[in-house]
Amino acid sequence: MTHRHHKINDEWQNGTVTVIDGNSNTRITSIPVDTNPSGIAVNPETNRIYTSNYVGGTVSVIDGNSNSIIGKPIPLRFGLEGISVDPIADRIYIANGITTTLYVLDGKANSKVDEIRDLPAWSVDLNPNTNRIYVPSYLFGNLAVVDSNHNSVIAVIQIDPNLNTAKTSSETKLDT
Repeated sequence: MTHRHHKINDEWQNGTVTVIDGNSNTRITSIPVDTNPSGIAVNPETNRIYTSNYVGGTVSVIDGNSNSIIGKPIPLRFGLEGISVDPIADRIYIANGITTTLYVLDGKANSKVDEIRDLPAWSVDLNPNTNRIYVPSYLFGNLAVVDSNHNSVIAVIQIDPNLNTAKTSSETKLDT
């Protein structure tokens, strides 16, 4: 994998992802994706980049080696926002607060394999080592913990109602 950074350019009509060389801090290229990209995630194992496209209701898949789009955008539903990748299982999780759904994609097939309902959230993060997905809901001031092996909610924890993003790290110790 090369030392590259990817930035979504949130444009209502035509969204793009800008690829930046991390060594020289120069722009390599811009890649067109679907309408209004709102989230981006990278699978370091496969060197694929995924964007959730809010208005388009799709997920665009980019080959990080060639900086080219792989296939057509994967259709889901209007309102996609947060996106996170499990590099071990090669699964992609996309939050949609409007439909209150967490979509699960298979990274090999680039297709939807499941959806977890009743999760009103705009952000998602995961810990691939514990098979846990974290989905905060600022509407209800809670954090849903999802078991990625079974794609089911295993706990709902009350949190700060102003929290609307989730981030995990190797230092994070969340008991579930």
